[in-house]
Amino acid sequence: MTTVGLLSLGLTLLAAGVCLLAANLSDGPTVARLADFWGLVPLLLGLELLLASYHASRRAAGRTRVRLHRGAVAGLLVVVLLAAFANVSAAVSSAAVSVAWWEFGTFLDRDYSHVASVSLADGTAVDSSVGAVSIDVPPGGMWTIAGANAAEATAECDLTLKAATASQAREAAAGAELKMRVEGGRLHVWLEVPGHDPNISRSPVRVTAEGTITLPRRLSVSFHSTTAGASVTDFDGDVVLDTTTGRVEVRRIGGRVAADTSTGDILMEDVAGDVDVDTSTGSVEVVRVKGDIEVDTSTGWVHVYDPGGDVKVDSATGSCRITSTAPVAGDWRVETNTGSIDVTFPRNSDVSVSVRTDMGHISTNLGLAVTSSVSAKTASGVLGSGEHRIDLEADTGSITVRGTD
Repeated sequence: MTTVGLLSLGLTLLAAGVCLLAANLSDGPTVARLADFWGLVPLLLGLELLLASYHASRRAAGRTRVRLHRGAVAGLLVVVLLAAFANVSAAVSSAAVSVAWWEFGTFLDRDYSHVASVSLADGTAVDSSVGAVSIDVPPGGMWTIAGANAAEATAECDLTLKAATASQAREAAAGAELKMRVEGGRLHVWLEVPGHDPNISRSPVRVTAEGTITLPRRLSVSFHSTTAGASVTDFDGDVVLDTTTGRVEVRRIGGRVAADTSTGDILMEDVAGDVDVDTSTGSVEVVRVKGDIEVDTSTGWVHVYDPGGDVKVDSATGSCRITSTAPVAGDWRVETNTGSIDVTFPRNSDVSVSVRTDMGHISTNLGLAVTSSVSAKTASGVLGSGEHRIDLEADTGSITVRGTD
């Protein structure tokens, strides 16, 4: 006889423990997010049952029986009930209105069929004592943030609000506010929507915003959102962007730029200062940056064009291309686990080149000395004075080094 359920229960408890430990260490939302994955419990149990039945049919001419382990199934049922309770509690505690017990079903099935829309605008004077702006917006949509030769800040946005009931949607639209406040030499811009909590997955009100913010171009900009994209252009100060999911575009910035996103494409163009990009999944394109460039990505290609300083790229999965039309002006360091590397620069550059790939080939027109062994292929050489280093390393992927006249 084969019992089913213990493996599913063990995997569920193991996954829950790991997720809760990671969430506690990072001070992030825990139970509400973890409870969203309750559907994996019956999935694991069903898969285990199918596998056990298959193996039982192949043994002893099908005489081996399969039964559910009562204790394990009871434990899995408790996990599912706790997940349901966590989701209901999170939704009820964040609601702006009291919710009767008979309304719980609405939150459980996450019915967001009722929609309301509203347009908001605000503005304020910004004197010389203000040197930076912090922007915190709800998830969803795209924000355009532009610098201008002006002494005031203006903002406008269109909100789409979805809720379980028509009254919730109307109340959220009626109470939504776009706010601006100057405090401690910094301008703060944010949205308040009744019933919306970006920190839980089952917020009673969902928000999607499309907005435009115009600010004095001398300011430094800090933008934060969980799943909203941002286009930031024409500022003299630094720019910092923090978003979980959303496309990021930055153009014509006089200071340094730092972008941190989990999922979303990133474009940096015409930046006078350093650029620091950290993303888990998404393409990264960096064009005409005068300062140093550092890119750390897990999955996605990286393209760097005409860098003006050092370049450091660390990619787990994805190709990397660096192209310079001017002589190399800094050290280049590229490491990829899985993905090709392609670099192009003028032959009159003063560089010392070192190339290594464990599984891939090396292609070059610079006369580099290429050696091959069982474990790796390498190439090296010096152009001009060898002032700047170019180090390229790929675990699995080909490397191309080209020189242009």
